[in-house]
Amino acid sequence: MKSNGIAYILAEFPSHTETFISKEAVYISQSFPLFIFALKKGKTDALLPTAFEQRLQYLPKRTSWQMIRHFPVSGLFSLRSSIRKNIHRIKVLWTSHYIAEQIKQLPIRHIHAHFAGYPAEIAWQVSLLSGLCFSFTAHAHDIYVHVDNLADQIRAASFITTCTEYNKKWMNRLVPNEQNRIHLVYHGVDLDSWPYQPSLPETKEIVQILSIGRLIEKKGFIYLLDALRQLKEKKYSIQLSIAGDGKEKEKLKDFCRRHGLEQSVLFPGWQTPEQIKRQHTSSDIFVLPSIITDDGDRDGIPNVILEAMATGLPIISTSVSGIPEVIRHHHNGLLVSEKDSCRLAQAISYLIDNPCLRVRFAENARKTVEKRFNHEHCNARLKELFKPAEEGDDINPGAVRQNA
Repeated sequence: MKSNGIAYILAEFPSHTETFISKEAVYISQSFPLFIFALKKGKTDALLPTAFEQRLQYLPKRTSWQMIRHFPVSGLFSLRSSIRKNIHRIKVLWTSHYIAEQIKQLPIRHIHAHFAGYPAEIAWQVSLLSGLCFSFTAHAHDIYVHVDNLADQIRAASFITTCTEYNKKWMNRLVPNEQNRIHLVYHGVDLDSWPYQPSLPETKEIVQILSIGRLIEKKGFIYLLDALRQLKEKKYSIQLSIAGDGKEKEKLKDFCRRHGLEQSVLFPGWQTPEQIKRQHTSSDIFVLPSIITDDGDRDGIPNVILEAMATGLPIISTSVSGIPEVIRHHHNGLLVSEKDSCRLAQAISYLIDNPCLRVRFAENARKTVEKRFNHEHCNARLKELFKPAEEGDDINPGAVRQNA
C-alpha cells in the first residue's frame, strides 16, 4: 500500500495572522495523515491544534548537530549570483536536505507549501531530493513583491492554489501555458466558530467602529485615522478600535496625538478569537481600508473581513485585489477607492446615518459567507486536488521538467 500522508511546509506555525492555515490543516487531516514542518515557531500556542502535537516539527537551530550533519556539500555557490543570493541558496539547500531526510522516515506522499517564495522554494527542493510531487498555495505579497522565481515555481509544481480570482488571473498572465494547474480555493470561514449576531436598526450615541490587522502600510490604517479626524470635525461621536500589532504602531499613535484622537482610538494589540468575537458583538461597523503599496504589496481577501461578515457586521473596505470578490457595493457593504480618506469618511458617515441600511448589509454579509465562503466547502476543493497526488506516479513531473 502506498503512503498517503501530506507534508505541509510553513514559514511560521501557528501564526496570529494565518489562522486559516490551522483550520485548513485540521480539515485536511481528517482525510490524510498530515505532517507539518515549520521553519519557525509562532509567538502563540493558543492557536496550535492539539491534533498536530505528534506530527509537528520545528527546524532545529542551524548550529545544532541535527542540522550540521545535513549541510549540503555540493551545488552551493554560483559564480553568476550575488553573495546575498548564494547565502539564500545555502539556506534553502540546507533546510531542504534536513526536511527530505525526515520525510524518508514518514508515510508521506505529497509536499505542500503555504506561500510562494521561500516555503515553495524549499518544497520544490525537497521534491527534487525525495522524488515526491509538490504543490503550493499563493497568497498576496509572495506573488506581487517577491516574484523573482515565481514562474519557475509554478511550472515545477504539480498544482498551485490561490485564494482569490484576482491572484489566479495574475498568475495566468504570468504563465499562460500553465492555467489548467492554477486553482482558485478561497480560505473560507468556520461558521460555527463565528456565529451570527443580528443587530438592531438603532441610532447610537457613540458609534463603535472596529478594524483588525497587522499595523503595516498595506492595511491603510493611516487613511482610516484621517477619515476619523474629518468625522470628528463634523461632530460625529465615534470610538475606533484597531486590533493588531506591527511596525507602523508608533506612526499611527503619533497621528492620533497630533490630531487629538487619543481618546477616540484604541490599540488593544493582538486579540484572541474569543476577544475578537466580543469586539464584533459590541461594534457597529467594520472598516478595513486596504491599499496597494509602492512595492506592489497588497491584501488578498483578508480573513478578518470574512469573520466580521459572518458575525453580522456591515463592512466598508476598498476596491483592492480580491476584496470586491466578497464585498458587493451597496449589497453587503460599501467599497471606496484606496488611499481616499475623504470617500472613506463619507462611507462611514453614510452608514452611521442609516442604521436600517447597516442591518440590511449585515444580513446580506452573513448570507454571502454562508453561500460562498464556508470553510468546509472551500477546503473540500483542496482535498480533491490532493487526491491525484495520492494516486499518481512516483516520478515528480516538476523534477522531470527541471532536469530536461
